[in-house]
Amino acid sequence: MRQQVNLLAPMYRKQRALFSSRVSIGICLLVAASLALIYLGTLWRGAALAGEQTRLTAARDTATRRVNELALQLQGKADPALEAQVAGLTAERDRKAQALSALSNREVATTAGFSPQFIGLSRQQLNGLWLTRIELSGAHMALEGVALSEELIPRYLRRLGGEEVFSGTAFQQARLERAGDGAVLRFELRTQPKAGGTP
Repeated sequence: MRQQVNLLAPMYRKQRALFSSRVSIGICLLVAASLALIYLGTLWRGAALAGEQTRLTAARDTATRRVNELALQLQGKADPALEAQVAGLTAERDRKAQALSALSNREVATTAGFSPQFIGLSRQQLNGLWLTRIELSGAHMALEGVALSEELIPRYLRRLGGEEVFSGTAFQQARLERAGDGAVLRFELRTQPKAGGTP
Protein backbone atom coordinates (compact mmCIF):
# COMPACT_ATOMS: atom_id res chain seq x y z
CA MET A 1 0.00 0.00 0.00
CA ARG A 2 1.28 3.39 -1.03
CA GLN A 3 0.60 6.63 0.68
CA GLN A 4 1.70 10.11 -0.35
CA VAL A 5 2.73 12.45 2.36
CA ASN A 6 3.21 16.18 1.70
CA LEU A 7 5.84 17.46 4.00
CA LEU A 8 5.59 21.09 2.91
CA ALA A 9 4.06 23.53 5.34
CA PRO A 10 0.73 25.03 4.21
CA MET A 11 2.31 28.42 3.65
CA TYR A 12 4.64 26.91 1.03
CA ARG A 13 1.97 25.10 -0.85
CA LYS A 14 0.74 26.54 -4.13
CA GLN A 15 -2.53 28.37 -3.52
CA ARG A 16 -5.23 28.88 -6.11
CA ALA A 17 -6.21 32.54 -6.56
CA LEU A 18 -9.87 33.34 -6.11
CA PHE A 19 -9.75 35.81 -9.02
CA SER A 20 -7.22 36.02 -11.70
CA SER A 21 -5.17 39.18 -12.01
CA ARG A 22 -7.13 40.25 -15.10
CA VAL A 23 -10.44 39.92 -13.30
CA SER A 24 -9.09 41.85 -10.30
CA ILE A 25 -7.83 44.67 -12.53
CA GLY A 26 -11.22 44.77 -14.31
CA ILE A 27 -13.08 45.03 -11.00
CA CYS A 28 -10.77 47.83 -9.82
CA LEU A 29 -11.31 49.73 -13.08
CA LEU A 30 -15.08 49.30 -12.83
CA VAL A 31 -15.12 50.60 -9.25
CA ALA A 32 -12.90 53.57 -10.22
CA ALA A 33 -15.19 54.41 -13.17
CA SER A 34 -18.28 54.21 -10.91
CA LEU A 35 -16.68 56.51 -8.34
CA ALA A 36 -15.72 58.97 -11.08
CA LEU A 37 -19.31 59.00 -12.40
CA ILE A 38 -20.71 59.57 -8.91
CA TYR A 39 -18.24 62.43 -8.38
CA LEU A 40 -19.13 64.05 -11.70
CA GLY A 41 -22.88 63.72 -10.93
CA THR A 42 -22.36 65.33 -7.52
CA LEU A 43 -20.38 68.20 -9.11
CA TRP A 44 -23.12 68.77 -11.70
CA ARG A 45 -25.90 68.72 -9.05
CA GLY A 46 -23.90 71.09 -6.81
CA ALA A 47 -23.44 73.52 -9.72
CA ALA A 48 -27.19 73.42 -10.46
CA LEU A 49 -28.04 74.05 -6.79
CA ALA A 50 -25.51 76.89 -6.62
CA GLY A 51 -27.14 78.49 -9.65
CA GLU A 52 -30.59 78.12 -8.08
CA GLN A 53 -29.32 79.64 -4.84
CA THR A 54 -27.87 82.61 -6.72
CA ARG A 55 -31.15 83.15 -8.56
CA LEU A 56 -33.21 82.96 -5.35
CA THR A 57 -30.83 85.31 -3.52
CA ALA A 58 -31.13 87.85 -6.33
CA ALA A 59 -34.95 87.58 -6.25
CA ARG A 60 -34.95 88.05 -2.47
CA ASP A 61 -32.70 91.09 -2.72
CA THR A 62 -34.94 92.61 -5.41
CA ALA A 63 -38.09 92.02 -3.32
CA THR A 64 -36.45 93.50 -0.21
CA ARG A 65 -35.35 96.57 -2.15
CA ARG A 66 -38.89 97.01 -3.55
CA VAL A 67 -40.48 96.68 -0.10
CA ASN A 68 -38.09 99.26 1.31
CA GLU A 69 -38.88 101.67 -1.54
CA LEU A 70 -42.64 101.26 -0.99
CA ALA A 71 -42.24 101.77 2.76
CA LEU A 72 -40.39 105.03 2.13
CA GLN A 73 -43.10 106.16 -0.29
CA LEU A 74 -45.88 105.37 2.19
CA GLN A 75 -44.14 107.10 5.08
CA GLY A 76 -44.19 110.42 3.29
CA LYS A 77 -47.80 110.19 2.05
CA ALA A 78 -50.63 110.15 4.58
CA ASP A 79 -54.22 110.30 3.34
CA PRO A 80 -55.97 113.20 5.12
CA ALA A 81 -59.38 111.58 4.70
CA LEU A 82 -58.17 108.40 6.39
CA GLU A 83 -56.53 110.38 9.18
CA ALA A 84 -59.77 112.30 9.78
CA GLN A 85 -61.75 109.05 9.80
CA VAL A 86 -59.30 107.48 12.27
CA ALA A 87 -59.50 110.56 14.50
CA GLY A 88 -63.32 110.48 14.43
CA LEU A 89 -63.45 106.78 15.24
CA THR A 90 -60.92 107.24 18.05
CA ALA A 91 -62.99 110.06 19.56
CA GLU A 92 -66.16 107.95 19.31
CA ARG A 93 -64.39 105.02 20.96
CA ASP A 94 -63.22 107.29 23.78
CA ARG A 95 -66.75 108.63 24.32
CA LYS A 96 -68.18 105.12 24.45
CA ALA A 97 -65.42 104.00 26.83
CA GLN A 98 -66.22 106.92 29.14
CA ALA A 99 -69.93 106.09 29.06
CA LEU A 100 -69.20 102.42 29.75
CA SER A 101 -66.90 103.35 32.60
CA ALA A 102 -69.53 105.66 34.08
CA LEU A 103 -72.18 102.93 33.85
CA SER A 104 -69.97 100.20 35.28
CA ASN A 105 -68.79 102.36 38.19
CA ARG A 106 -72.30 103.47 39.03
CA GLU A 107 -73.85 101.82 42.03
CA VAL A 108 -77.10 99.97 41.68
CA ALA A 109 -79.87 102.52 41.56
CA THR A 110 -81.74 102.90 44.78
CA THR A 111 -85.49 102.63 44.86
CA ALA A 112 -85.90 105.99 46.60
CA GLY A 113 -88.49 108.07 44.78
CA PHE A 114 -90.53 105.08 43.65
CA SER A 115 -93.71 104.08 45.34
CA PRO A 116 -93.41 100.80 47.29
CA GLN A 117 -96.52 99.64 45.40
CA PHE A 118 -94.71 100.11 42.05
CA ILE A 119 -91.74 98.18 43.38
CA GLY A 120 -94.01 95.36 44.53
CA LEU A 121 -95.81 95.28 41.16
CA SER A 122 -92.49 95.19 39.28
CA ARG A 123 -91.35 92.12 41.25
CA GLN A 124 -94.45 90.13 40.34
CA GLN A 125 -94.28 89.15 36.68
CA LEU A 126 -96.38 86.36 35.26
CA ASN A 127 -96.12 84.99 31.73
CA GLY A 128 -99.37 85.46 29.85
CA LEU A 129 -100.57 88.45 31.95
CA TRP A 130 -99.76 92.12 31.30
CA LEU A 131 -100.76 95.27 33.11
CA THR A 132 -101.85 98.06 30.76
CA ARG A 133 -102.77 100.69 33.36
CA ILE A 134 -101.87 101.25 37.02
CA GLU A 135 -103.65 103.86 39.14
CA LEU A 136 -102.40 104.70 42.66
CA SER A 137 -104.02 107.39 44.74
CA GLY A 138 -103.46 107.18 48.49
CA ALA A 139 -105.05 103.94 49.65
CA HIS A 140 -106.92 103.52 46.36
CA MET A 141 -105.43 101.27 43.66
CA ALA A 142 -106.73 100.22 40.24
CA LEU A 143 -105.12 97.72 37.87
CA GLU A 144 -106.11 97.13 34.26
CA GLY A 145 -104.59 94.56 31.96
CA VAL A 146 -104.96 91.56 29.67
CA ALA A 147 -104.52 87.85 30.31
CA LEU A 148 -104.42 84.84 28.03
CA SER A 149 -106.52 82.71 30.40
CA GLU A 150 -108.87 83.16 33.38
CA GLU A 151 -106.63 81.14 35.72
CA LEU A 152 -103.80 83.66 35.49
CA ILE A 153 -105.72 86.49 37.23
CA PRO A 154 -106.29 84.72 40.61
CA ARG A 155 -102.73 83.39 40.50
CA TYR A 156 -101.42 86.94 39.98
CA LEU A 157 -103.55 88.26 42.87
CA ARG A 158 -102.18 85.53 45.19
CA ARG A 159 -98.65 86.51 44.24
CA LEU A 160 -99.43 90.19 44.89
CA GLY A 161 -100.76 89.20 48.32
CA GLY A 162 -97.32 87.81 49.10
CA GLU A 163 -95.85 91.32 48.78
CA GLU A 164 -95.72 93.09 52.14
CA VAL A 165 -97.01 96.36 50.70
CA PHE A 166 -100.17 94.64 49.38
CA SER A 167 -100.80 92.52 52.46
CA GLY A 168 -104.45 92.98 53.50
CA THR A 169 -105.42 94.83 50.30
CA ALA A 170 -108.85 93.82 49.06
CA PHE A 171 -110.21 94.60 45.63
CA GLN A 172 -113.85 95.73 45.83
CA GLN A 173 -114.58 95.74 42.12
CA ALA A 174 -113.55 93.30 39.39
CA ARG A 175 -114.57 93.46 35.74
CA LEU A 176 -113.69 90.82 33.11
CA GLU A 177 -114.53 90.79 29.41
CA ARG A 178 -113.37 88.90 26.33
CA ALA A 179 -111.70 91.08 23.73
CA GLY A 180 -111.51 90.66 19.97
CA ASP A 181 -111.82 87.01 18.95
CA GLY A 182 -112.09 85.89 22.57
CA ALA A 183 -108.49 84.70 22.90
CA VAL A 184 -107.61 87.61 25.20
CA LEU A 185 -109.32 88.45 28.48
CA ARG A 186 -109.36 92.11 29.61
CA PHE A 187 -109.59 92.74 33.34
CA GLU A 188 -109.99 95.69 35.68
CA LEU A 189 -109.49 95.46 39.46
CA ARG A 190 -110.24 98.30 41.92
CA THR A 191 -109.91 98.66 45.67
CA GLN A 192 -112.81 101.18 45.56
CA PRO A 193 -115.67 101.07 43.12
CA LYS A 194 -115.33 103.42 40.16
CA ALA A 195 -117.41 106.53 40.63
CA GLY A 196 -120.60 106.13 38.57
CA GLY A 197 -119.61 102.59 37.54
CA THR A 198 -121.32 99.26 38.04
CA PRO A 199 -119.72 96.66 40.30
